[in-house]
Amino acid sequence: MRLAREARGYTIEEIEEKLNIRSKYIVALEEEDFDALPGKAYVTGYVKNYARFLSLDAEAIAAEMKGKLDAVDAMAITTIELSPLPEEEAPSVSIEQGILAPKVSQSAKVAREERKRNRQSKRREKNVHANFGILYFMLALLLLMGLLAFIGTRNWGI
Repeated sequence: MRLAREARGYTIEEIEEKLNIRSKYIVALEEEDFDALPGKAYVTGYVKNYARFLSLDAEAIAAEMKGKLDAVDAMAITTIELSPLPEEEAPSVSIEQGILAPKVSQSAKVAREERKRNRQSKRREKNVHANFGILYFMLALLLLMGLLAFIGTRNWGI
């Protein structure tokens, strides 16, 4: 597309002004710098408008660009970089007493202790609520016994 633009005597700034496509995208399209381009829908529209402006076959060029974008996307999916875990998070193993035993990292120990404290705290809360229930029951029973004792000591005149 650069060759067609230069053959017709247009500058990138003129194309930017006439088509309302930012100059960095025009340069990226001409150099096929796919990382500098926005999403596929925008790129397809830019390519078609740019090709029509240059009197080129817009559909063929857009299909070619779409194929290149799909190939770049497929390559990006298959080339995932794996970085090693930090040493404190990486699981390690040791042989103790003839048994292969995993060494638990410090962060795992801290997380386990935190879960244990949370469980203990919840148990204490349940016990407190249960103790209040028992206390209320005992108070009601004591009041009932006092009332029965009071009723029993009264001379009702019957």
